[in-house]
Amino acid sequence: MEDFETYFQQLIINEEGGIRFYSFDSKKYSNTGVALKKSMPVFYNPIQEFNRSITLIAYKAFQQISESDKNFEILKICDSMAASGIRSIRLFKFLKKPVQIMANDLNPLALKVIQKNIELNNEIVSKSDIELFNEDARFLFEDLHNKRNYQSIIDIDPFGTPNIFIESAIKAVNLNGLIGITATDTAVLF
Repeated sequence: MEDFETYFQQLIINEEGGIRFYSFDSKKYSNTGVALKKSMPVFYNPIQEFNRSITLIAYKAFQQISESDKNFEILKICDSMAASGIRSIRLFKFLKKPVQIMANDLNPLALKVIQKNIELNNEIVSKSDIELFNEDARFLFEDLHNKRNYQSIIDIDPFGTPNIFIESAIKAVNLNGLIGITATDTAVLF
């Protein structure tokens, strides 16, 4: 995975929510055209566009409610499994500024793709608008907790079960915060 240029040659440009972005071709990483394989170098599931759109609406409503609190300072969001970064970039475009967004992914290639996607959308977002992290989400949550850098919103969208991330996420979110959890495969919840 060290030869990022080899991977970048495989990227295609998609569009979602008015954002153009690079991703790997999901059709090449699917047996049926629907179920994606874990072998996709950086995960992107186009079928979940509607889910991401609903998330934007929910987070914007949460932002509006939070702003009515006299102690509210700034909306802080941790996109803990950012993959291509499409959710983070769409959030930055859609939400009222100022907003702090952390995009995290354990996969170092994902961070390179997110950087390319930020560059592709430089009229909307800059490198300083989204802070990138390359951590296991559980360790990131623990670190946020230990530094008392509590987030307004933590978004959890794993390939597999979200169960293993919930306990540490609870420690890293504000007392009146929100944890968004996506599990597209309900079998992994049991």
